[in-house]
Amino acid sequence: MATDDEAYKTFGDLFGPIIKDLHPSFDFRYSYKYEDLEPSIFNDLLKNMQLSVDKIIDYKIEVSRNFRGTPFSPLMTKEAKL
Repeated sequence: MATDDEAYKTFGDLFGPIIKDLHPSFDFRYSYKYEDLEPSIFNDLLKNMQLSVDKIIDYKIEVSRNFRGTPFSPLMTKEAKL
Protein backbone atom coordinates (compact mmCIF):
# COMPACT_ATOMS: atom_id res chain seq x y z
CA MET A 1 0.00 0.00 0.00
CA ALA A 2 1.30 3.43 -0.89
CA THR A 3 1.69 5.98 1.86
CA ASP A 4 0.53 8.95 -0.26
CA ASP A 5 -0.16 9.93 -3.87
CA GLU A 6 3.48 10.90 -4.47
CA ALA A 7 4.54 7.31 -3.72
CA TYR A 8 2.77 6.18 -6.88
CA LYS A 9 4.96 8.54 -8.89
CA THR A 10 8.19 7.84 -7.00
CA PHE A 11 7.74 4.06 -7.01
CA GLY A 12 5.79 3.79 -10.27
CA ASP A 13 8.10 1.05 -11.55
CA LEU A 14 7.07 -1.07 -8.55
CA PHE A 15 3.38 -0.15 -8.31
CA GLY A 16 2.65 -0.11 -12.06
CA PRO A 17 2.93 -3.87 -12.73
CA ILE A 18 1.06 -4.71 -9.51
CA ILE A 19 -1.82 -2.37 -10.37
CA LYS A 20 -1.89 -3.67 -13.95
CA ASP A 21 -2.05 -7.26 -12.64
CA LEU A 22 -4.91 -6.46 -10.24
CA HIS A 23 -6.79 -4.19 -12.69
CA PRO A 24 -5.96 -5.30 -16.25
CA SER A 25 -8.29 -2.81 -17.96
CA PHE A 26 -6.98 0.23 -16.04
CA ASP A 27 -5.13 2.68 -18.27
CA PHE A 28 -2.70 5.04 -16.54
CA ARG A 29 -2.93 7.54 -19.41
CA TYR A 30 -6.47 8.58 -18.52
CA SER A 31 -8.21 10.05 -15.52
CA TYR A 32 -11.52 8.55 -14.60
CA LYS A 33 -14.39 10.73 -13.50
CA TYR A 34 -17.25 10.00 -11.17
CA GLU A 35 -19.65 10.61 -14.06
CA ASP A 36 -18.22 7.53 -15.78
CA LEU A 37 -19.72 5.35 -13.05
CA GLU A 38 -23.37 5.31 -14.08
CA PRO A 39 -25.43 2.92 -11.92
CA SER A 40 -27.37 1.78 -15.00
CA ILE A 41 -24.17 0.22 -16.36
CA PHE A 42 -23.89 -2.00 -13.30
CA ASN A 43 -27.61 -2.86 -13.37
CA ASP A 44 -27.30 -4.03 -16.96
CA LEU A 45 -24.25 -6.13 -16.11
CA LEU A 46 -26.06 -7.76 -13.19
CA LYS A 47 -29.06 -8.59 -15.39
CA ASN A 48 -26.74 -10.27 -17.90
CA MET A 49 -25.04 -12.27 -15.15
CA GLN A 50 -28.22 -13.40 -13.37
CA LEU A 51 -27.41 -17.12 -13.63
CA SER A 52 -24.05 -16.57 -11.95
CA VAL A 53 -25.52 -14.15 -9.43
CA ASP A 54 -27.91 -16.84 -8.21
CA LYS A 55 -24.90 -18.95 -7.19
CA ILE A 56 -23.21 -16.17 -5.18
CA ILE A 57 -23.32 -16.67 -1.43
CA ASP A 58 -21.42 -13.55 -0.36
CA TYR A 59 -19.67 -10.59 -1.98
CA LYS A 60 -17.74 -7.51 -1.01
CA ILE A 61 -17.53 -4.16 -2.77
CA GLU A 62 -14.71 -1.85 -1.76
CA VAL A 63 -14.46 1.77 -2.80
CA SER A 64 -11.73 4.12 -1.71
CA ARG A 65 -10.81 7.70 -2.51
CA ASN A 66 -7.79 9.60 -1.33
CA PHE A 67 -7.27 13.33 -1.44
CA ARG A 68 -4.01 15.11 -2.19
CA GLY A 69 -2.39 16.23 1.05
CA THR A 70 -4.19 13.60 3.11
CA PRO A 71 -1.93 10.68 4.05
CA PHE A 72 -2.97 7.15 3.25
CA SER A 73 -3.84 4.78 6.10
CA PRO A 74 -0.29 3.70 7.03
CA LEU A 75 0.74 7.28 7.89
CA MET A 76 -2.60 8.52 9.25
CA THR A 77 -2.99 9.32 12.95
CA LYS A 78 -5.79 7.77 14.99
CA GLU A 79 -7.46 11.18 15.22
CA ALA A 80 -7.44 11.60 11.44
CA LYS A 81 -9.11 8.21 10.98
CA LEU A 82 -12.10 9.16 13.12
